[in-house]
Formats: sequence, structure tokens, C-alpha cells
Amino acid sequence: MKREGIRKAVAGILAFIVGISIAIVTIVPLLIYLNSTSGAMLKALNQVRDFQSQKSSESLEVVYEGGSIYLKNTGTIPATIVLSIIDGGGGCTNNTFLLKTNLTINTGYRITSINTTSNSYELPRICYVMTARGNVFPVKEKYNAILSQLTLPANATNIINPDNTIFAQDMIPWNQSGRIKINYSIDSYNCNTQATPDITYIPPYPRQVITLKENNQLKEFQLNNRDKALICFQFNDILNLTQQGYAVLVFLRLVVVESSTNGSNLRLDISLNGSIFNNLNFYSSSLTFISWHPSTDSDYLIWDVIMLIPLKQGTNLASPGVYSIKIDVLLDQINGRGSYYVGIEYLSIQGMKLVI
Repeated sequence: MKREGIRKAVAGILAFIVGISIAIVTIVPLLIYLNSTSGAMLKALNQVRDFQSQKSSESLEVVYEGGSIYLKNTGTIPATIVLSIIDGGGGCTNNTFLLKTNLTINTGYRITSINTTSNSYELPRICYVMTARGNVFPVKEKYNAILSQLTLPANATNIINPDNTIFAQDMIPWNQSGRIKINYSIDSYNCNTQATPDITYIPPYPRQVITLKENNQLKEFQLNNRDKALICFQFNDILNLTQQGYAVLVFLRLVVVESSTNGSNLRLDISLNGSIFNNLNFYSSSLTFISWHPSTDSDYLIWDVIMLIPLKQGTNLASPGVYSIKIDVLLDQINGRGSYYVGIEYLSIQGMKLVI
């Protein structure tokens, strides 16, 4: 009887030990798994938190600095633009296309265009940009806002308004009265070949421009590698200075339409400067420059230019009176061969009155 009780006691102890062993074998791996999973989850959560922190630290803003408009990295970390939505000519609501890029802008740095191996897109044609972290920043909307709201001190009004802005289609009276002159030269800076001013369309650009004709045809500039073409737009007696002034701010839109290309990695450098003058005085701006990489035939460049022309010679300020304005555009074919048409869509003047 006693032996049977001992056997039962031993069996109970063994059953308990086996149960404990099974529990340990089952629970310990489970605890290890849960611990490792918790660590992985915590690491993943930290990574997500870090990513969100970096994403919120990105900031690309359209700014006006030093007389020009830029896309600037105003954030605290570098931003890489991986995708841009480009205006194909019909605005940002239709006829747009996507441009894949890999452009990194460091903190505090700024750009005026997004360049690829085949083309260059200025800020007025960039609707939005998207970064590698998924942020989307508007460009064209803010560019236009700056352009329309930019002001000068001391009782200045909006830069572009009906009183100081004229579009090509409204320059017809100037052209009919002979106040518009356009000359050009090839591989020289004389600009002494006369052409006929014309207000018309240059397809595929959708709006009218003031351009030049020769032999009743639009003047096409056919440039080989390293060729140069200088086009001089002169608007005579269109500005009225009513009182002594320190400077004039000139806005204009230059349009360059490519009609044909030959070669890869094309590059056309364009420089522009303006001058205001009369019989007694001559005032000039500094040179403005841009580099363009045309992509296909019938591509076009829209360049919104801002020029500051000081009205001062030595200690003498410009005297009140009627003045003319001259816009010189230099095309410099760096790579390949291309054919181009050139026109100006509008002029906007701050600091003088337009004589229309």
C-alpha cells in the first residue's frame, strides 16, 4: 500500500516536472520572439518618426533676392527634387508633363531652372516639384505672385498693371508709327542689319510676340556650333520721366522658339541687357544670362527677365523727358546646331511712364 502511494506521488512529481518543462519550452521562445518583435517595432516606429521629422524639415520657397526670382532651399536639410510637373504651354491645369530629375539643393542654395541632359526649364514653366521625401511644393503660382506683387519703396504700385505694361498685340500703334526698330548681326556685335518688326504668332508658342521679318518671312537664326546672333529691339520715344529718378525697373518676357535641331546635348546660351537713352544721356543694365538645352524640334523657352537700370551718371541724376529703350539679345550656340525665332511678349516699366 505504501509502495503504491509512493509511485503515485512520484508520478505526480514527474507530471509536474514535464508540465513545467513544456511550459518553459513554449513560453520562453514566445517571450524571446515578443521581445525581438517589440524591438523591431520600436525601431520601425523610430524610423517613421525620423522620416516624418526630416520631411517636415524640408522647405522649398520661391523668393525674390538680388533682383531675381529663385527657387531656394529654406529648410534645414538638403532636398532632392525627383519629379517636376512642367507647363507644356496650356497652363498648369492641362497640357502638362512629368519630368524625372535627381537634383539636390543644399540648405540656403537656390536655382533659377531645372536642367536635364536635353533641356532646361525655367521657373515660369515649373508648376510643382516633388522631393524624394514626398513633399510637393508649388513653383509657378508663387513665381507669378511675386512677379505681380513686387513693389518699389515710396509710394510704388504693383509692378505689372495696365498703366505700365504693354503686350505685343497692343504695340501695333508703335509699329505703325515707326517707333519700333529691330536690327541683327551674325558673329559680330555691330547689330547693323535692318529687319522688319512684326507682331505675330510663332508656333507653337500660343501668344503674340514682337519679332522680326526678312523678305516677308519670319527671321530664322540658323546657328552652327559656336555661332552667335545678336538681335537688338529698340522702342523709340516710349518712356516719359516726369521727375528726376534714381532707377527704372524693367520686366519683359523673352520667347525663343526652336524650329529645328541637329546633334545631341544641345546648348544655347542667351544673354540680355537693356539700356534707356535719349539725345543727351545713356543708361544701361548689367548683363543677364541663361543657358538652355532644347529637347526637340518646336520646343520653346519662356524667360521672364527683370532688369534694374540706374538713372545716374556720376553724381547727376536723369533729367525729366522722353526716353527710348533698347533690348539686346545675344544667342550663342555652344553645342550642336539649331534654328531659332526670337520675340518679346510684353514690356513692363516701373519708374517711368509708358507713352502709348
